[in-house]
Amino acid sequence: MLNSLHPEEGEEARNNVVKVDKVHGNEATTVVVSKAKATPLMSSCNVFFAESSDTKLIVNELLFSRYPLFKLIVDLKTFPTKSYNGPIELFFEDISTKERIAIAANKGAVMVNSDYNFEFYSYWLRPSTLALQDNKVYQLVVLGTIDGVKIDLWNNKLPYCFFVKTSESLTMSRSISTSINGTSIDNASLQLFYNNKELKLEGRNFAVD
Repeated sequence: MLNSLHPEEGEEARNNVVKVDKVHGNEATTVVVSKAKATPLMSSCNVFFAESSDTKLIVNELLFSRYPLFKLIVDLKTFPTKSYNGPIELFFEDISTKERIAIAANKGAVMVNSDYNFEFYSYWLRPSTLALQDNKVYQLVVLGTIDGVKIDLWNNKLPYCFFVKTSESLTMSRSISTSINGTSIDNASLQLFYNNKELKLEGRNFAVD
């Protein structure tokens, strides 16, 4: 017979401590049962801008004057032996208020596994429909549904993706900081994009010491 006990002083809260009553005259003892740690589902989580379904933009700043219409791509891959089959929802989450703004995308079920990277596209987006306030920081939230329960598909051991909108651009970053050694890089931009076999690299406002 197993009787639940409260963890002893200093015992990790994730463990269950149970008491085993006497068996065949032997003294009672205790057994510590460790709870299994939840492991992330996704081994890879990446985000890109796209100007079409064929052209992915490797950019940290999307200029609205150049790309009045664009899409977001969330590139996902699971760990080996794991898979996900269900809908994906995308949100911009205000890091201060936690308010979420839905990003229009396909609501049907998709399959993500470890065999290849799965690219999930938003619908067409434009500056006037983003509903983001200028100069506020938003975190990208990627939700899935398993057994009727919504879960965060983003691997929390990987850097999150943040966005800041201005009247001229939408900037994407893997960190909230926008400066290096106290020097602002808000106006710097590096763009790498390809279409079929063409590769092009552009940069602006970079200072080289």
